[in-house]
Amino acid sequence: MSISIKEEHLELLRELINIGVGKGGEILNKMLGSHITLDVPDVTIVEEEHFLDFLLRPNDPLLAAVNMEFLGALAGTVNLVFRAGDVDKLVVLATGGGEADTGIDMESLRTGSLLEIGNVVINGVVGTLSNMLHLKLNYSIPAYLEGNIKQIIDKMRKDDDATILIIAKTRFRAESLDLEGDLIFFLGISSYQELVDSFGRLTQ
Repeated sequence: MSISIKEEHLELLRELINIGVGKGGEILNKMLGSHITLDVPDVTIVEEEHFLDFLLRPNDPLLAAVNMEFLGALAGTVNLVFRAGDVDKLVVLATGGGEADTGIDMESLRTGSLLEIGNVVINGVVGTLSNMLHLKLNYSIPAYLEGNIKQIIDKMRKDDDATILIIAKTRFRAESLDLEGDLIFFLGISSYQELVDSFGRLTQ
């Protein structure tokens, strides 16, 4: 199995993901009435057995994620993963700090806030890749995941085939907020190859 990719194509992937998270940030600014900056300083492509070496916080016992499956020209999942403790910061961002007065239990608030933010970011990225690379994709409804690393990985992947991971470090900045998450694509070998081929078609 080969995950080789030209440097110019890796840079194109990083640029497209940055465009996507930028679009997501613009939508979040309007939704939440707060100036939010998102950027992706680094993108890494690894085989699944090396995933934990690149995971943002491999020693944290509990992670929280938004997971979305997609089918079509590519098949796989895309996931926005945070340390579970950082989700509380996103709750404050999503509610303007008023979560104590909502009457909603904290667990529901955490789940709803992460789903709302994750859905916007993921759709911005997947939509950009689909449009710019001319890949027709159908998306599922995003789901909230929580658990340790093994539990999260088992829920992210959809089959037992060899899997390639694209890991994009994603930084969220807002007033009094600066945290990182991992935007992670799980792709089978054939889907990964189609993605690489689409870079070649675009740059011809």
